[in-house]
Amino acid sequence: MGSVIVEASRADLSAVADLVNAAYRGDAARRGWTHESDLLAGQRTDAATLRDELDAPDPSAILVLREAPGGPPVACVMTQRFRDDGDRLLCHLAMLTVDPARQGRGLGAALIGEVERRAREAGCAAVEMTVIHSRAELIAFYGRRGYAPTGRTKPFPYGDERFGRPLRDDLHFVVIEKPLSA
Repeated sequence: MGSVIVEASRADLSAVADLVNAAYRGDAARRGWTHESDLLAGQRTDAATLRDELDAPDPSAILVLREAPGGPPVACVMTQRFRDDGDRLLCHLAMLTVDPARQGRGLGAALIGEVERRAREAGCAAVEMTVIHSRAELIAFYGRRGYAPTGRTKPFPYGDERFGRPLRDDLHFVVIEKPLSA
């Protein structure tokens, strides 16, 4: 495949935002199976929001997958380490994105594997993520990779259009988690 996974630079943020928006929203996103076009309208993210994530006191990291060194991002994921209420060190995985025209080639699995590898090396007990509750096929995709529902939910950020305009009034997230062995 010849692909490389690297941390995104600030110069990548516009391309990353374009990739994420193309994969999650609008008619173009319907080419892939991971879109949210029936649930949310508007943008999924923008370069300024991604920059804020990188500049936060507890910064996120954005990993990009390129098909060749120096090429454009064709897949990405955002991660952040944090401590839960039980003081476990966890890695939050978010915004896993693969260009809809390249889905089904193992690029998402490669990014998940890299996140898990980095989290394990950092001493994280598990990788956690949130998925919109009605995305059964996406929850099943993660389930095949060892992620299971924790029983916890989180509210959808209604009123914060930085993440899109909800097309339904019943959205919330389920929290799923994969334990990591040492």
